[in-house]
Amino acid sequence: MTAPAFNFDPTAIQVALGEFRKGRYQFEVTSAKSYSRQKKDAAGNPIVGEVVMGIYYGLKCVSAPQGSENLVGQRQLYNAMVHTEGSLGFSKSFLMACLGVNPRDINQENEFNRKYAGLSWSLDFATGGVGDMWNQPKGHVVSLECDIGVDTSGNPQQKFSNPQPVTA
Repeated sequence: MTAPAFNFDPTAIQVALGEFRKGRYQFEVTSAKSYSRQKKDAAGNPIVGEVVMGIYYGLKCVSAPQGSENLVGQRQLYNAMVHTEGSLGFSKSFLMACLGVNPRDINQENEFNRKYAGLSWSLDFATGGVGDMWNQPKGHVVSLECDIGVDTSGNPQQKFSNPQPVTA
């Protein structure tokens, strides 16, 4: 029997996402991919004419609260939605914190706006591509409050809040 040209060992990678219970964790941003999908109601039925858009950021836990150290190295996804002004605000706070800017400081936000205005904020939903600005967080570390909540169908769902920059 001839050996295959490519021998992929799926046991060497992790596909399950970590469950980050209540506490503050630090995550390295590892990837960014845009998406667009039909919005659905609580029963899972598509809502005609309503679309959800955003960026999925891959996260890898690099620091966990005492008692949760087993989660260091675990993966999770941050959903940075951009289809409404409110969702874009949450996503901007995440992006600012990733780039070392305190999203609760108006002077720092104004500086962020001046520095990054007019740069590539594009999203290519056909390829999953993102403009240069959405890629900026890759390799940076952000601090997030985590908890487990429930989605509209009653299933467990990872919750993130209060993004803060990580200072050396």
